[in-house]
Amino acid sequence: MSPQDIRYGFPEAAYLFFAVPLFLWLFWSLFQYRLRRQMHFASPEILKVILIPRSSPLFWGKSLAFCFAWIFAALALMQPMGYGYYPAGTTSIQSSTHSQQAVRQRKAHEIILLIDASSSMSIADSRNNTTRLSFAKEIADAIVSRLKGQTAALVAFTSQITQLAPPTTDYLFVRQMLRELLINEGGIPGTSLIDALKELRQRFFSEPSTLRKTVVLISDGGDTDIEASQGAEREKFIKRMLEPLEDSERNNLQVFTIGVGSVQGAAIPNISFEGKPVLSVLDADLLQKISKEGRGKYYFANEMSPINLAAEIVNAMGEESPAARKETLEQVTNREDDLVHDFYYQIPLGLAILLLTGVLLLPDVSFNPKSSVQA
Repeated sequence: MSPQDIRYGFPEAAYLFFAVPLFLWLFWSLFQYRLRRQMHFASPEILKVILIPRSSPLFWGKSLAFCFAWIFAALALMQPMGYGYYPAGTTSIQSSTHSQQAVRQRKAHEIILLIDASSSMSIADSRNNTTRLSFAKEIADAIVSRLKGQTAALVAFTSQITQLAPPTTDYLFVRQMLRELLINEGGIPGTSLIDALKELRQRFFSEPSTLRKTVVLISDGGDTDIEASQGAEREKFIKRMLEPLEDSERNNLQVFTIGVGSVQGAAIPNISFEGKPVLSVLDADLLQKISKEGRGKYYFANEMSPINLAAEIVNAMGEESPAARKETLEQVTNREDDLVHDFYYQIPLGLAILLLTGVLLLPDVSFNPKSSVQA
């Protein structure tokens, strides 16, 4: 279990971390106040004789211990947990007469997550210095976790697309496949947004339908053909790329694009051309043109956290059109009470209790009578 595999049931508790600087300031103010009050009555030499001296190291040690206890307590309140899973032996299909059987409402709305898995996505210039692909996976995972009845499909692309999960309401399966997504998925290098959108249309929205479809494209906007062209030739390639989205309204299609990476760009790891590193920058203009043609919106990933970005995109998807509001009931393949999570809040909570115990039991006065006076 790596840190990036941990999810939080109450991530909003992280705001409590901002109280730590306030505590440090209060402890410093208390230190200075005690020092001033003692100096008001007598000199340090006299105070050593008439008072049991306080220990400065003990005071600051206890202060830091309190701050770390606060941090660990806040971390425990965030409810860290692993991915949910079904334990071995769980029946895959439950009887509809079971009193605890979960019934999921399936909406006539299909979400297609299209994620760039090319080599440029291995650059670590995303938010919190993570790689573009890792950040894209975090965003996609947050989107899937907020779906309620829509089907979700997972598709990766390089110079061709690879479907990792078909349209399904088994969000756990989609999230697990998302974790397995790697650079150059399918073993095919390169990047071709043109071919990816063309093949995506053939598979998912080649014909008009009342079934609403939403594509969420997460990419740095790189395309081998477009990057190698200029002027009129570049515009020609862009026009070809947008052709699959021209009749998006008739096909009941909406496309959102999310740009990962930085506008300054960086060198692609382990990739060189004629002995020189290959640079990759975020092509926000290209992604904006795609979202505009697809009647959606463009988002710059580095400006928002995955949680807030996912919430905004899911809200922006809006309601289904009147023709697409027909809903059916579908039994899930497992009962909701069979889903198991590994919880990890006990670890930071235990550390917080140990630190607070130390704060309460350690004395304020010095064990060494020769130590300096503390406020």
